[in-house]
Formats: sequence, C-alpha cells, structure tokens
Amino acid sequence: MSILRISGDDADGAGYTVDVDGDVAGYSGMGANDGLTDDGAAGYIGSGTDRWAVSGSITDIDIPDHARAYLDGKRIDLSRFRSSSSSSSSTGGGSSPPSPAPTTQSGGFGLVAVVAAAAAVVAAIIFGGD
Repeated sequence: MSILRISGDDADGAGYTVDVDGDVAGYSGMGANDGLTDDGAAGYIGSGTDRWAVSGSITDIDIPDHARAYLDGKRIDLSRFRSSSSSSSSTGGGSSPPSPAPTTQSGGFGLVAVVAAAAAVVAAIIFGGD
C-alpha cells in the first residue's frame, strides 16, 4: 500500500481525478467534495492536502495546475499523464469538482486496512521502528 498526497496552494481550488488499477481509500484530509469513483478517486483541492491509500499503479491523474502530487513522498511526473494537445489540466481554473461516489469501493481493502496502516505508522513513530 502506498500513500498518494495531493497538495495545493490556491484558495479558490479546483477538482481533480486519480485512476488506479488497484484499490483506493481515503486516508486523511478528505472533505465533502472528496470521494471514491469506479476507477479511483476524485476530489477538490484548494490550499491544503488530500491523502489517499492506494494499491496498484496510478493509471491516470488529472490535477489542477496549482497542485502537486506525490506517491510515498516522491513527486509524480505529471507530464506522462497529460495529453500533448493540452497546455493545462482540464480540471484547473476553479471548475466544479468531479462527482465522487459517497464512501466505499467494493473489493477494496477499506477502512480496516487504512486504520491498520495508520496504527503501524504511529507505532513506528512512537517506538522508532524500522
């Protein structure tokens, strides 16, 4: 399981989408406009950070120009996902966020795995695990 972090620095914000070939679950920073889709996740990023727990590979990502995406702390090269005919993200410019599904994705590892992963991170911080 990996952590996808989407960070933005624009108070107006804009929508984004992330498609994966595995499972995805909300991790932290989720707001009312963030949720799961059939292929991954969709949300709205302004000045803040959304984090998603993902398994598998990211197959597509469309985030606004003011945002950055990181997978396990390493910045994602968005140029490999953006079409050469587009000079900017199609969700940029204060557009409405995509419509995410309410809460869960069938077949996913779900809330139990996210809570277990969070507990492991907290234990590693407290006890200095490797």
